[in-house]
Amino acid sequence: MKLRTILFTLSLLTLLSLSIGGYLYYSYIKESFLKETLRQADLQASRIRNRTSSFLSQNQKAVKAFSGIGQIQAAIVRKEEAVLQQANAISDNCKTSFDADVCYLISKDGTTIASSNRNDKDSFVGKNYAFRPYFQQAIHGIPAIYMAMGVTSLKRGVYYSHPVYIEKQGLPIGVMVIKAAIEPLEEEFSHSREGIVLLTDPHGFIFASNRQDWLFHLLWEATPDEISAITQTRQFGNGPWKRTGLQKTADSYAADNAGNKYLLREINIDNYPGWKINYLVNITVVAESFFGTFTNRIGWVLIVLYAIIGISVLFLYKFASRDISRRKIAEDSLQKSREELRHAKDAAEAANRAKSEFLANMSHEIRTPMNAILGFTELLSSYVTDEQQKSYLEAIQSGGKSLMTLINDILDLSEIEAGKMEIQYKPVNPHNLFEEIRQIFALRISEKKLDFITDIADDIPESLLLDEVRIRQILFNLIGNAVKFTESGYIKISVKCKVLSVKCDLTITVEDTGIGISGELQSVIFEAFRQQDGQSTRKYGGTGLGLAITKRLVEMMNGDIVLKSEPGRGSMFAILLYDVQISDKIKDNQVCEEISGNVGANNYSPLPPETLEKLPEITGRLENEFNCLFTQACETGVFGHIENFANQIKAFGEQYSLENFIALGKNLLIHVGNFDIDSIEAALKLYPKLIEEIRNIKQGDS
Repeated sequence: MKLRTILFTLSLLTLLSLSIGGYLYYSYIKESFLKETLRQADLQASRIRNRTSSFLSQNQKAVKAFSGIGQIQAAIVRKEEAVLQQANAISDNCKTSFDADVCYLISKDGTTIASSNRNDKDSFVGKNYAFRPYFQQAIHGIPAIYMAMGVTSLKRGVYYSHPVYIEKQGLPIGVMVIKAAIEPLEEEFSHSREGIVLLTDPHGFIFASNRQDWLFHLLWEATPDEISAITQTRQFGNGPWKRTGLQKTADSYAADNAGNKYLLREINIDNYPGWKINYLVNITVVAESFFGTFTNRIGWVLIVLYAIIGISVLFLYKFASRDISRRKIAEDSLQKSREELRHAKDAAEAANRAKSEFLANMSHEIRTPMNAILGFTELLSSYVTDEQQKSYLEAIQSGGKSLMTLINDILDLSEIEAGKMEIQYKPVNPHNLFEEIRQIFALRISEKKLDFITDIADDIPESLLLDEVRIRQILFNLIGNAVKFTESGYIKISVKCKVLSVKCDLTITVEDTGIGISGELQSVIFEAFRQQDGQSTRKYGGTGLGLAITKRLVEMMNGDIVLKSEPGRGSMFAILLYDVQISDKIKDNQVCEEISGNVGANNYSPLPPETLEKLPEITGRLENEFNCLFTQACETGVFGHIENFANQIKAFGEQYSLENFIALGKNLLIHVGNFDIDSIEAALKLYPKLIEEIRNIKQGDS
C-alpha cells in the first residue's frame, strides 16, 4: 500500500509539472508566433508594394518608344486615311507586343484618332478624353501613369501616357496611351493566401484586391467632400460606393462589423502620392492556425508523456517482465522512422534532379530565341540611324548578353546536377591548346597593362586524351576571373606533368596578383551563386556560377581544384587531373614553338631583321590601306566589316611576321563568331596602340 501511495504521488507531481511546463511553453510559443506573424506581414506587404511599383512602371518605356515613331507623328499632323491606317496597325502591334488592353492615339484636342479597339463595340475612336488627367498632364509635356475605370469600356486599367512631338524642342501635338489591365496585378495579390491585399487611392477607394467583394468599396468612412471629389474626376465611375465596414481600433489593428479583428499594415507606393498597399491578416484565423499547429506539434507529445508516466507506474509495480517486448516495439518504431527518413531523402533527391532537368530544358528553350534576338538586334543596329532607337537596341543587346551569360551558366550547372553532361575524351595537343589560350587573353591582359607569364613544361606529351571544350571552359573561367580582379602586376599560367607509363598527372596553375580571397570564404567560394563579401557586382559583374561549374567539371574529369589566396596579394588556383591517358600523336599536330618572351603591357615581341627592314612599308600600309577598313569597322559595327578587317589584318601580320597583329585578327574572328560585342570593341581599341608601337620601333631604329 505504501508503494502504491508513493507511485501515485510521484505520478501526480509529474503530471502537474508537465501541465505547468506545457502552459508556459504554450504561452512562449504563442507570443513568438504572433511576433513572427507581424514580421511576415511586414515582409509580405513590402514584397507586394515592390511588385506593384514594378507593375505600374513596366509600360513607361514602351509608350515612350511608340510615341516617337514617325507614323504616329504623321497621323496626328496629316490625319489622312492611309496614315491613320498605319497608326492603327502600330496600335495593334503595341497591344500584341506588350499584352496591353488597349493602345490608342489622341490628338491635341483630346479626340482619339487611332486605336487597337477601333473595331470593338466600345471603340475609343472618336471619343474625347481631354478631361482625363493622364491626357492633360501628357499634353503639357509630362508623361503620366493613371489608375482608373474606363469611361467607355467600364474596365479598370493603368493608363500610361506620353506626349507626341513633331520636333524635339516643340510643343506636344498629341498623346500616345497604353492601357494595361489590372487583373495581372490582382493575380499577384491572390498568391497571398494568409492575408487580404488592397490597393487604395488617396481617398481610400479600393481599386484592386484579392477579395473581389470589396472592389469599388471605400476602405474607411469618407467625408461628403471626398466623395464629391471622387465623383467629379469620374476616375472610378459615377458611384455610389459602399463601405467595407472596417474601423481602425488602434495602431496597426482594425475590426469589421462582424467582429473580426485584423492586423493592418499600410505601405505607401513610391512615386504615387497617397496610393497605398493595405495588408490585412485575420487575427482569428491566425490564432486558429497557431492552435492547430501547436496541437499537431506538441499535443501528441503531451499525450505520449502522460501515457509513458502511466505505463512507467504500472511497469515499476508489476509489469517488469514486459521490458524486452517494449524495447522491441521501440526498435521497430525506430527502424520504421529510418525507412521513412530514407524514403523522404530519396524523394528530395529525385525532386532536386527533376528541378535540374527542368532548368536544363528551360535554359535550352530560352537560349535558342535569345541567340536570334542578339543576332538580329546587332544586324538591325546597322540599319537604324535614329539615336533614340539605337539606344533601345543597345539596351536590348546589353540585357540580352547578360541574360545569355546567366542562361549558359545555369544550363551547364543544371546539366551537371541532372547527370546529363558527359565528358568527351579526344586526343588533344596541350601545347597548341595553351598557346591558343595565351593568344586569346594576351590582348585583354595587355590592355590592362599586366604582365602575362606562361610556363609550359617541355616534358608534357604531345597528345593527351582530354575534353578540350571543358578544359577551355575551365581555363576561361579561371583566367577570366584573374583578369577581372587584377589591376596591376601579373597573371601567370603554369603547366606541369608527371608521366606514369601510359598515363600522367597533369597540373595546371593560374596565378594572379589581384584582390585575393579571405580564408573564411575560400571554403564556400565554389558554391553556386556565392561571391566574395563586399565584392562590387556593378564593378566586377558575374553571377557566382563560374567557380561552381569549374569545380564540378574538374571533379568529373577525375581531378581536384586547390585554392591558395591572401587578400590584397592575389590568388592561385591549381587544377590536378589524375591518370590522364597519353594518346598517339594527333594528325597535323604542330607543337608550338618556344615562346621567346612574356607578352605584357610593357614589352613588344621582338621583330625579325627582315621585318625591321620593311618598317617604312609596314607603317605606310597601316596608316593608309588599313585605316579605311578600321574606320569602317568601328563606325558601322557591322559584323561583316569587322570580319573583313580581321582577315585582312591577320594576313598582313602573317606577311610581315607581326605576331601581335596575327593575334588581333584571330581574336576578332573568335569574338565575331561568338557575338561578343564587348570583346570586339576592346580588341578594336587596341589597334591604334599597336600602330603606335610600330612607329616607336621605327623611330628608335632610325
